[in-house]
Amino acid sequence: MGDFYPEMGAHGVLHVRCGKGAGGSGPRQRLVPTVDGVDRLLAWWLAEVRPQFGDGPAGGRAVLLPSRRRAAGGGWCAACAVTLRQGLAVAVGRWLPAWSGRLTPHSLRHYCASHLYERGVGLEAIGALLGHVWLSTTAGYVHVPAERIERCWREANARVAGRLLDADPYAAGAAGPL
Repeated sequence: MGDFYPEMGAHGVLHVRCGKGAGGSGPRQRLVPTVDGVDRLLAWWLAEVRPQFGDGPAGGRAVLLPSRRRAAGGGWCAACAVTLRQGLAVAVGRWLPAWSGRLTPHSLRHYCASHLYERGVGLEAIGALLGHVWLSTTAGYVHVPAERIERCWREANARVAGRLLDADPYAAGAAGPL
């Protein structure tokens, strides 16, 4: 619980210490800015939901997103809430039935990467947020819509045409025609 720093940055920062590493490579630590309202969501979670797990903040060392809670007599009881994957599956089945079986935490990770890229965030920053070591891994997460490809192509051609049309081959210092 001590890994959320609401005072850092514009909206706070979440220190991810136990992010899953691919292929057994171990956790990937990273600092993730809590943008797009995540700061408000975490504040609500810490104030309203997290205390229901009953272990208190434990000096900031308690797990921020636990999947188990302490039993009344001490020790941990079985999972007290459905896991994120199961909870998402239930919500999708109820609210987005056409997406059942297709909308998973991992697909949301791909969507997040694609959404950030479409908004202009560079691959290096997206990779850092996702905990990727290699840009090639991040590139596999980003799905570029055809509209973006077409727009980028038009913009690049407009820049080249602008340079060609604005160029004066007879300006001072120019080599002139060959």
